[in-house]
Amino acid sequence: MRINSAVQLLLTITIGLSSPLLFAQTSASSSSSSSSSTSSSSGGSFYMLRLQGDEVCDTSDGFVEHVYSGSVNDDYFNPNDEPQSYVYFPEYILEGGPAAVSYGLVFIRYANGSSTAKPMNLELSNGDETHTVEFVFEPTGGWDVWQEERYQVEGGVTRYSKASLYTTSDAGSPNIDYLELGLSINCGAPGGCGYGGGTAPCTAAPNAAPQLCEVNYDITGSWGNTYQVNLTINNSSEAAIEGYDIGWDLGLGESFVSGWNADYTSNATRVTASNSASRWNGSIPVNGSISFGFQAQRTQPGNPTIPSQFDLNEGYCLLEGATGSSSSSSSSSSSSGGNQMCNWYGWPVSICENQSSGWGNENGETCIGITACGNPM
Repeated sequence: MRINSAVQLLLTITIGLSSPLLFAQTSASSSSSSSSSTSSSSGGSFYMLRLQGDEVCDTSDGFVEHVYSGSVNDDYFNPNDEPQSYVYFPEYILEGGPAAVSYGLVFIRYANGSSTAKPMNLELSNGDETHTVEFVFEPTGGWDVWQEERYQVEGGVTRYSKASLYTTSDAGSPNIDYLELGLSINCGAPGGCGYGGGTAPCTAAPNAAPQLCEVNYDITGSWGNTYQVNLTINNSSEAAIEGYDIGWDLGLGESFVSGWNADYTSNATRVTASNSASRWNGSIPVNGSISFGFQAQRTQPGNPTIPSQFDLNEGYCLLEGATGSSSSSSSSSSSSGGNQMCNWYGWPVSICENQSSGWGNENGETCIGITACGNPM
């Protein structure tokens, strides 16, 4: 790793070799994307490498903000609330420490101002193996109240080089201040032991995929735990769409049952519908539209989830009425639709504030337009 004198770690522990073990600390965006320190606890001394939440990779799902105080750098990362929303930290290197110590530590500092726990999974990987652990981020009493969750990694943290977090439920996610990795430096051998670490620049994000269409996702009926959807693709691009594969994610506890007017594949909550250009609804002219339908089931109580974004060929589509690359909002947002509700076949559904027709997704919650609701509560 190339040493950058501006960000060189002040760490030159002699290890009985002709030269010390020394690592550079680099970043794609700033010379302060990570920091290191040593600390002591009842478990011994640790070399700590901090990966800041406000300097995660651009490929992460969410945004950096500074609405609430108390974070280390005043800024923090606010992940999207949708399941499978990822937070990618820069690749790191940690080496050294006593060979006899077979564990490391992970600390995550977060704020959860809601009244519900927000689970996320941590993934540590090296390209060949992945270690996954669930963190449950309990309410902290406010979005400006921060606390740490700690996890002990058996086998240590030096064997991995990548760290990421992702949401696992529709409960949303907390705000992330930092992730910190701890390497034991309880070195009892003569001459001690060398240790060090740093980060590498994030991999550049690919060119932004184009938006090709808008989608109407209309729930047309329900019975028991089954519901039916009519999905319409509206071509908003400047060229005809000749054949398509469109994919989207159902909500937690939902599964695909069957469909019509397209070929379907499903894997867990992921559904893909396909039509070749030669089929009657496989070609979509500019400003034109096609429709197909499907049925799905829920194993958990509540309303069906309305996806906010869909992948289509080499681009994407947004739910009609949504803006940006994702219509899910931050974990600190208020609930959608105020207090106005719709009685939809016995389900209480929030009435959308930002659209009057069709179904929508506002602040991470399903909502329905006032004109589509035949029975306001």
